[in-house]
Amino acid sequence: MAATLLSTFWRIFSAKTVQEGQSLLKGKLGKNIANSIVNIIDDALLNKGYNTRPFDDEGFPSQKTELIADGVLQSFLHNTITALKDGTVSTGNASRSYKSTINISPSNLYIKPGLSSKKDLYSKFPKCLEIVQLSGMHSGCNTISGDFSMGAQGFYCEDGQRKYPIHNFTVSGNFLQLMEQIVGIADDLKFKLSAIGSPSILVEDLSISG
Repeated sequence: MAATLLSTFWRIFSAKTVQEGQSLLKGKLGKNIANSIVNIIDDALLNKGYNTRPFDDEGFPSQKTELIADGVLQSFLHNTITALKDGTVSTGNASRSYKSTINISPSNLYIKPGLSSKKDLYSKFPKCLEIVQLSGMHSGCNTISGDFSMGAQGFYCEDGQRKYPIHNFTVSGNFLQLMEQIVGIADDLKFKLSAIGSPSILVEDLSISG
């Protein structure tokens, strides 16, 4: 579900979106925007990645780009046009179809895995909620403000064990606040039929209702 959220909000890292004033990351380059354990990477050279490629749709060489390093926003995703406007170089993220102009898209985008097992995450709090399904991603997420409110399914967990399932509750918050509230990252990075992946994450505080 962390990968699902990242796939919904990845556009906040697009330099085009930032330059158009449509990203909550405008003006935050070089600033701390997440917990120091959070690292988000876009790697077009990832071994056996879904979107691994030698160059982007402008012919610019592919690379590995650290977007967030130790909680600090390091870079946006650029094509040559946005890079020129910002006085930097392209990150090799230009994309286009046969009927569109040059845009920006991620390659293999993921939250860097940690060293803990998923089981270790359960033991950090005596009581927690495991979210296994989210719904209403398009209608419940505002990619400009970062706010989200979605239907969810999951399990109530106590003392590191699942106790019983919980159906049809609502989880809400803000994407940047969620990044700040991440207090644990597991070692189980997965890409589920997508070029955007994430390991299991432990979030200290989110609004739950229903």
